[in-house]
Amino acid sequence: MKLNWNGITAIDVKEAIRTFDASSDSHPLARNTFTEDKLLVQPSADGLDDAMVEIFKSMEIKTGFSAYWVIQQLQNIMTPYYVQFINEETRLKAALTMIKFYQDHLADKIIARDPHELRLAHETKNMLLGAEMMLVSSLERRESRGMHYREDYSKRDDKNFFAYLRLQKNGDDMRVVKIELPFEWLCSPFQIQIFPRSKTSAHFRRWLNWTLLNPQ
Repeated sequence: MKLNWNGITAIDVKEAIRTFDASSDSHPLARNTFTEDKLLVQPSADGLDDAMVEIFKSMEIKTGFSAYWVIQQLQNIMTPYYVQFINEETRLKAALTMIKFYQDHLADKIIARDPHELRLAHETKNMLLGAEMMLVSSLERRESRGMHYREDYSKRDDKNFFAYLRLQKNGDDMRVVKIELPFEWLCSPFQIQIFPRSKTSAHFRRWLNWTLLNPQ
C-alpha cells in the first residue's frame, strides 16, 4: 500500500470494505478460532458512513486540546505512588471522577492535524478508558494481593476475592463480574518452585500452605 508524506493512501476505504467478502471461509480475516470459525463481526456498508465520521472527527475540530496535553493530565492523576501503588477508596474514587471528567469534556475535543496525530488521539482515548478500567477494578477488589495493595484492606481475602474480575460494558458505565477460581489452585508459587515433591519436604509443604491460608 503506497502512502504519501502525510500518511494518506489513494485507496477508497469505503469501496474496499464494501467489496470485502467477509463470509468467505478461505479468507483468514473471516475466521475466528474462539468462535469455532463463526464470524464475530461482519463489516456493514450501511453504518460505514457514521463510523468514518467518528474515526476522523478529531481532524475536523478547529479549537480544542492537544493529545499530548491530555496524556500529561492523565499521567498526573495515575502515576503518583498513592494511586498507582498504594490504593485507598477515597483516592481511587477521586481519580476515577477526574478520569470520567476527562472522558466527558476533553476526549471529544482532541485536535488532530494529520493522520499521525489522529492515531495519537485515538490512543489517548484508549488510555483514558484503560485508566477507568484499572480504577474500577481496583475499587472492586477490596483486598491486597500481589502488586495490588489497599491501605483500607491490607490483607489478602481468598474467601471473597480468589477470582478474576471481568469488566463488561453496561450502557455508559462498567459492570464488574467476579469469576471464581477453583480452590485447588490456591497454593503458593514460592512453595511449588522452591521445594521439591519429596517425602522429606511433605510435612513442611503442608505447614507452609496452611500458614499461607491462615494468616495471623
